[in-house]
Amino acid sequence: MKILFVCTGNTCRSPMAEFLFNHLSSGTGHAARSAGIAAWTGDPISEGARQVLEQDYGIDASSHRARRVHEHQIEEADLVLTMNGQQQDHLKKLLPDLKAKILTLGEASGEPLVEIADPFGRDESVYRTTAAQIVTLVGKFLESLGQPSDRSE
Repeated sequence: MKILFVCTGNTCRSPMAEFLFNHLSSGTGHAARSAGIAAWTGDPISEGARQVLEQDYGIDASSHRARRVHEHQIEEADLVLTMNGQQQDHLKKLLPDLKAKILTLGEASGEPLVEIADPFGRDESVYRTTAAQIVTLVGKFLESLGQPSDRSE
């Protein structure tokens, strides 16, 4: 399954979700990418996100560069997972023919009321909380697909 994670700037939440999903789903045949609704193409991952991914999960995300979401990315994805309902609504209005495949990560994980707050510009502890929330939701999503994940990392 091809997953596209979408947030606003593609420097914090969606790249964290991309890297964590790919880490947790390794060997399952699933793959994730990420993009942002208002991304400045080429921006690096935020320092807080990079540090938490490296320190807590052993993931090197330094190569990440922000991408603005485009219709072809949504068409190619099997599922598009946003970080909150506002992003989901924006994409559904922009691409009504593709709205069936656009969910929040919370919805896809069986937690429809859960939204992932933007940690941008906050301290490392906020990024750490965001990453842990993403790990929990991604783990539940993988379980719903019948794929175990190792959430103990």
